[in-house]
Amino acid sequence: MRIPVAGYRDWGSVPTRKYFAKVCVMTSCRHMNLVLLPNEKNRLRCRHCHLTISADELQGSYCPECYEASGRKLYDFEEIEAGEQEKTRYRCEQCGVVIETE
Repeated sequence: MRIPVAGYRDWGSVPTRKYFAKVCVMTSCRHMNLVLLPNEKNRLRCRHCHLTISADELQGSYCPECYEASGRKLYDFEEIEAGEQEKTRYRCEQCGVVIETE
């Protein structure tokens, strides 16, 4: 019994290595240069336009999106709690893939 391969059109033959090379994108990167990605911090959301921005980017100032759209300097923000992250995330510097570990 032959098992069909997802996305393979010809059910009567076996997919070739060339087919898998196109469909299954795999890299030869061994992920030797990993960078630890920081955990998410609490963010601020504008109560008017709902722009979400970090407090570091805002620097205690007005909402840049509201100012650009209407010319008004609005300072009305609500704090959004960052979710608990159970996984540690790394990014490979060579190929850019994000790897999550527990």
